[in-house]
Amino acid sequence: MTHKIIQQKIDSFLPLALQQVLSSYEAYVTNFHDHEDITKFSEHHKACKLVITNIEMLLKLHIIR
Repeated sequence: MTHKIIQQKIDSFLPLALQQVLSSYEAYVTNFHDHEDITKFSEHHKACKLVITNIEMLLKLHIIR
């Protein structure tokens, strides 16, 4: 597979991937209600940070074309 074909696949996939990640992140953040349990809050916070890292990676892939 050539670099051009790979880039075309990435370009066609990225908008949907970003939309799904952002929608999932929004639902996850807005549906978290157990702020008093520090362990659950910590796990929730780590998960949110991981999602943000994934979004950054997807955006970088989109920009580097």
